[in-house]
Amino acid sequence: MKKLCLLWGIFILCLPAGQVYAQAGSTAEICTNGIDDDGDGYTDLNDPDCICNQPQVASLLPNHSFEGYTACPDYLSQMHLAAPWVQATVGNTSSATTDYFNTCGYLGASASVVPFPAGNGIAGIIVENGYKEYFGTCLPEALRAGTQYRLTFNVASVKVGPPGCDSDVSIYQPLALTLFGTVNCNALPAQNTTDAPTDDPNWKVLGSALYTPASQWGLVTLTFTPETDIGAIILGAPEVLPDGYPVWHPDDMVSCYPYFFFDNLILNSNLEFGLDIVKAGSLCSNDLELLAQPSQPLSSTAQYQWYKNGVAIIGATQNTYRVGQGSSAYGTYALRITDGAGCYIAYAEINSDINAPQAFTVPVCVPGTGAITVNTPAPFYSFDNGITWTDNHTAHNLLPGFYSVRIKNAEGCVSYPAYVEVTEFTLAAPAFAVRQPQDCANGGSITITTTAQQYSFDNGFTWQDGPMLSGITGGYFNLRIKNQDGCISLPVFVHINNFFSPAPDYRAVQPNCTTDGSLTIITHATQYSFDGGRTWQDSPTLENLGIGYYEMVVKDTNGCTSYPSFEFIAPAETLPNAPIASVQQPSSCLSQTGIITMVTPAAQYSFDNGLTWGAGNTSGPLPPGIYRVKIKNAAGCQSPDAVVTINTAPGMPQIPQLNVLQPGCNVRFGIITVTTVSALYSFDGGTTWSTQSFKDNLLPGTYLVSTKNNLGCESEVVEVVINAATITSPPLVSPLSYCENAFALPLTAVGDNLLWYTMQTGGTGSAVAPVPDTSVLGETVFYVSQTINGCESQRIPVEITISPMPPAPTVVSRLSYCQYSTTLPLTATGSNLLWYEVQTGGTPSSVAPIPQITLPGMKTFYVSQTINGCESIRAAIQVSVTGQPAPPGVVSPVVYNQGDEAQPLTAMGSSLTWYSSNNVVLALTPVPKTNAVGKVAYYVSQTINGCESSLTEILVEVLPLPLPFDYPKFFTPNEDGINDYWNIYDLRKDRTALIYIFDRYGKLITSVKPYEKGWDGTYNGHELPATDYWFMLLYTQNDLQHEFRSHFSLLR
Repeated sequence: MKKLCLLWGIFILCLPAGQVYAQAGSTAEICTNGIDDDGDGYTDLNDPDCICNQPQVASLLPNHSFEGYTACPDYLSQMHLAAPWVQATVGNTSSATTDYFNTCGYLGASASVVPFPAGNGIAGIIVENGYKEYFGTCLPEALRAGTQYRLTFNVASVKVGPPGCDSDVSIYQPLALTLFGTVNCNALPAQNTTDAPTDDPNWKVLGSALYTPASQWGLVTLTFTPETDIGAIILGAPEVLPDGYPVWHPDDMVSCYPYFFFDNLILNSNLEFGLDIVKAGSLCSNDLELLAQPSQPLSSTAQYQWYKNGVAIIGATQNTYRVGQGSSAYGTYALRITDGAGCYIAYAEINSDINAPQAFTVPVCVPGTGAITVNTPAPFYSFDNGITWTDNHTAHNLLPGFYSVRIKNAEGCVSYPAYVEVTEFTLAAPAFAVRQPQDCANGGSITITTTAQQYSFDNGFTWQDGPMLSGITGGYFNLRIKNQDGCISLPVFVHINNFFSPAPDYRAVQPNCTTDGSLTIITHATQYSFDGGRTWQDSPTLENLGIGYYEMVVKDTNGCTSYPSFEFIAPAETLPNAPIASVQQPSSCLSQTGIITMVTPAAQYSFDNGLTWGAGNTSGPLPPGIYRVKIKNAAGCQSPDAVVTINTAPGMPQIPQLNVLQPGCNVRFGIITVTTVSALYSFDGGTTWSTQSFKDNLLPGTYLVSTKNNLGCESEVVEVVINAATITSPPLVSPLSYCENAFALPLTAVGDNLLWYTMQTGGTGSAVAPVPDTSVLGETVFYVSQTINGCESQRIPVEITISPMPPAPTVVSRLSYCQYSTTLPLTATGSNLLWYEVQTGGTPSSVAPIPQITLPGMKTFYVSQTINGCESIRAAIQVSVTGQPAPPGVVSPVVYNQGDEAQPLTAMGSSLTWYSSNNVVLALTPVPKTNAVGKVAYYVSQTINGCESSLTEILVEVLPLPLPFDYPKFFTPNEDGINDYWNIYDLRKDRTALIYIFDRYGKLITSVKPYEKGWDGTYNGHELPATDYWFMLLYTQNDLQHEFRSHFSLLR
């Protein structure tokens, strides 16, 4: 469907074309002549025929026109349905919730702005002080830092609230619709916000565009250049609202407030839009110029046409347009560029350069006492939207109502209006503090914390001078205050709770088959009630309870009643009687089991006194014995037991009598003999049978013995255990090792009645333990057994190993050191070395000793090695320490004047070694240098018998030559011809000399040469103050360059 787009302010209202120009003529509209050529009532750009058919710019925002949704909205606060858009702020005090509207579902206030600019869905927000709604989304691809972007969107606004709110939104000042951004998508929604997204430090303002509220759809363009990459955005109101926007209050149900709708958010780089208009200069200073800024290349034949409020400005066909001064210049300007098949349009709003003034009001408590004061300085003020003007910044004696306040500067430029409401004065509802009752004795209290003349706790029915009401046991209270002028505040409602102690804890016993139900309150109290407080008793227990609900409350020593606890007592089940049972007894020894059948009907049956239960009333085959049977009804109640006996079958054989012969020390097998005479005998539980009444050659184990009579009936089984034969285990022994010729003790073993042998079998054992012969190398084996209860064990070998003595380790038998030289641990070649300080005996150490060389002399160390556990004899190492010689004799210090010819240094001693000042060995005897003043140390040692002495220092000192000059300590530049210049004239013959002069802070003032006049105490022609000044002198003496520093005084 074709739509008509009407320019209104900075907005565009799009309507179905057939609704507006269905009767239009047939003449084509010429878009550049300021005439309604086709007679449809719309001129130039106001005519839809003149709108460029330029392609729609793609938006970088997901779901940019809110057409995608997960479900149709059915009420407010459902922005999340237009995913990925969300309510963009979350805070401790902020309860703002953004709205989503769609023609498929809930429309609400958005019905007044249908049709929507771009489909069926839009977003909506409330803008109030203290309650601002925002909507935001993460970006599929981050905006790049340093790139200029443009955001265009359609916006409309309405006034909403209770019935009676009109549609006039012109009372609200222009609003800077603001775009916020953050680097990380995880920061959406903004956290801990009380009003605006920037309460969260992750969010920053990207840009804003001024929008004048209007009930028709308009177009807003916002440009910005982010300083960082942006991963998510939020759109909505600025951080601070202009004057005149209402203040949100949760209990305010009577005020109107502004509401804003958004659609078709197109975000992309500026280059993608094709054209922009840039403002240069100021309307008020009469130098405002509009500049075309195309982002696409244009040909030389491109045509420009400027428009005001949609009508062509005749002759304005350049790429710039100069806007004239005055309020008549206000309006919406547009530029239309046609370039072949290309067409671009951009818009710019021109209004006053002066912002709306800041003003405050004095409300009307007494009729005719209202006032408005403008805080923004200006020559002229208007309180009736510019109809009349005054130089007084305050208007008095005003009645309640809205006033349009403007200011005008000396050039006659008029500001935007500030819409100010003079209200009928009502004090704000007072602040208060509540202390809820903590017990029944003292009650609670209300304290009004707002200072006032009088206070009321009953909605103004009565008044009192004090701000507190105490001893309150519960109820609702309506608080008001009254000031010194008699003005009464808005009310605020307060509720004082009735005090109840916590509900009591209790224990319930439900009735069962044998006992009645009972309730016991376990919370300690003075009185107890089980019927909600109708009756009371001292005991916390109520027994023999019937069916029903019980309401338990308690009362403490202060008479405080608790909240109730509730419990339902269910009906009890009836206990069943003991069952009646019949028994089918065994008929003969060939049928030895019986069967029990319970004839009393029941839900479950037990034949083992309640251990197990089943649904069948017949037991199945049971062996002879006494049985206790029970039944259980459907409620699970058990009956008393009934005793039933199954008799032993007639003709059963008696239990067999036995004799058992266990294996002994010399008998390895057992024998079982049955002494009861029977037809057949079994020793394996009836698997096999024999007429033989005994069983021999039995290995250790368990045997099941039974008999069978001539009828074939088996007796009970008797279990017999044949023990293992007693076999004595060998004694415990360990192998032994000796070194050659070591002392040996008699052999030992752990056991009783030991016998020692020299062979594994045969021979005669000896009770005396043998002693190994350690002079014979190799291995020898002895054998030993033990005897317990007359049974001798097997013999076990005892292995004896005799190892040879290893040789002494290999060493360097003599070592020599110089006194105080560096030593290392002693070394020897061998295995498992042990070090000693004596040739025999002593305590060994596995750590090699380090010889002490602080004193001259000789010391002997010893070392052995151990192989196969045998230690060798000790090898000796003799260590001698030669004393350190005395240092050589020297003459120190050696003194020269600067520049003297120096001689090689000398010292008295043998084999001298010379060192530099940093202890570097010198190849030759050093010759000092005298070209520089100072002290230098040299060192020398002597070596005797291969040992070097300590170092001796020789200090060489080079003394400076006396100064060849004197310098003045002060000068007085007062033009009296005496000491007017400062210089060192003694060096006038030294043409290389140069003097630098500095102030006390190190700043260079000047430089002079001794053969010149000198310094006159000025800097750049200005006299410097009397104080100390410093100088640095560079001069030559004895062909050497010297430096000298000092200071002098300037006196005036």
